[in-house]
Amino acid sequence: MNDIVLLKRVGSLLFLLLVDGSLQELQQCWQKVDNNRHINSFMTFEQIKQACRDWPHSLKQRCWHLIYPTFACLLQSIKGIGATYLTDGRHSRV
Repeated sequence: MNDIVLLKRVGSLLFLLLVDGSLQELQQCWQKVDNNRHINSFMTFEQIKQACRDWPHSLKQRCWHLIYPTFACLLQSIKGIGATYLTDGRHSRV
């Protein structure tokens, strides 16, 4: 199904992306468990700007540092936004 969404002439499209360096602390935690890849790679802010170059836009980079009381709370938060899919590098266990 192809859905097309049009904005009004004065409309705005807002989106949030993780960029290179996101979830770095989580990756460091996983490295203490094993050497497998557990975190996706993300584009740099410059790569995102380049990808948007053909459209009139205004991009802003913001950084948030969130603190979770437990590792389980962090993982639940990531799962809650649907960010549990690993695009490459996961090793299957037999």
